[in-house]
Amino acid sequence: MPNAVFVSENMASTKLSSLLKTARYAPAGLPTAINNGRIVVLGVLEPNQREVYVAADVAAATDVIHIVDNPEVIYSQETTRGLNDYTNVAGATIRVRKPVVGDHFAISGRAIAPLGAAPVVGNSVVTPAAGTLLAEIALPVGTESFIGLIESSYVLGADPLGGRNIIMYSILVTQVL
Repeated sequence: MPNAVFVSENMASTKLSSLLKTARYAPAGLPTAINNGRIVVLGVLEPNQREVYVAADVAAATDVIHIVDNPEVIYSQETTRGLNDYTNVAGATIRVRKPVVGDHFAISGRAIAPLGAAPVVGNSVVTPAAGTLLAEIALPVGTESFIGLIESSYVLGADPLGGRNIIMYSILVTQVL
């Protein structure tokens, strides 16, 4: 089964390192694997660490979120693997990005909890009440900590044989706490 994919198309965090953090995903204190494009909340710094935060699942729609975006390419990795084969292993440190209003990024459908069979262009994605997937919604309430507009969709890695076609959704960040 393919994993979620994230592309930081035009985000402030690509220029402002203060919007990037290092974390270890451990919901309920248990180190767990997580895909790029998923959302997490940052807790306290790990014991004896200056820069590594404990990351966990969103617990309320008002939680301040960060998007998991660890580099997919590892020096020892062969180029035959695809982006949708990549998973951040349990216990590893991960890079997370703090979105800001005006950011553009793209995520695959595996990082969105859709209203129907697939996300719809023109709808919004918001912070969910719980979990690590952005929730699709037709009209945001406005009290969510994060609101993004699904501006368009496109196919990443268009493979004529259909093996690597990943449908991506371009998101414009319109509200962030």
